[in-house]
Amino acid sequence: MDKFDIRKALLATAAVTALGLSLPALADAPAASSPSTTPTTSGSPESPTSMPSSAGDSTITSQVQSKLSSMSTLKDADINANTSDGVVTLSGNVQSADEKAQAEAAAKSVKGVKSVDNQLTTGSGSSSGGK
Repeated sequence: MDKFDIRKALLATAAVTALGLSLPALADAPAASSPSTTPTTSGSPESPTSMPSSAGDSTITSQVQSKLSSMSTLKDADINANTSDGVVTLSGNVQSADEKAQAEAAAKSVKGVKSVDNQLTTGSGSSSGGK
């Protein structure tokens, strides 16, 4: 009988946790489809950059990291990405200016990225080249 009570408690905990994790996603859905929250202007009715900062930023960072790690030309690079309000900051070390440019282009290609602050260094940690 105690096993059933424990199972029920675990199931209830899992359900509450799952519901809690899905609430931010559910909160975004009505706002994107509600015409009353978007003022009528002479622009696009939807704004592709109007995603919530924290959830959107973490998604962007994950997508940038995934894209960078899948690129064979950057396999030996040590690149970190961080996103704040849609601005991706790349830091770390790459072997060449070409790899630095490839990393920036890859980050810019991710949906939701407003701009890229490329702080990557080339060679053995020296900062040869600008942004």
